Amino acid sequence: MEINYLKLVTTILLVCFSVPALALPGPFIGEGKSGYIKRCVTSEMPGYSMSKKEAFCRCFADKLESGYEKTMRSVKLNDSVALAQQKMNDAAQQFARECMSE
Repeated sequence: MEINYLKLVTTILLVCFSVPALALPGPFIGEGKSGYIKRCVTSEMPGYSMSKKEAFCRCFADKLESGYEKTMRSVKLNDSVALAQQKMNDAAQQFARECMSE
């Protein structure tokens, strides 16, 4: 079964988070990384078995965690919130593509 890439990325971005400001403590606000992974695994991912969902969600969480600081450093103080969100969305899409190919 072919996975609808746009639908998957949209799901991941919805499961992910919004970047409302530059002073965020990390990518897993409130719930922590394990909470994020649990929520991600329970989301709808057409064409993914439970084991593939778990592997994808762990990969994506790891990449979010390792790439968060670099992505946020790319956000300038005079960037709008929308631009900051776009930079994080772009990074998240790249992380999703990488995890899909693993």
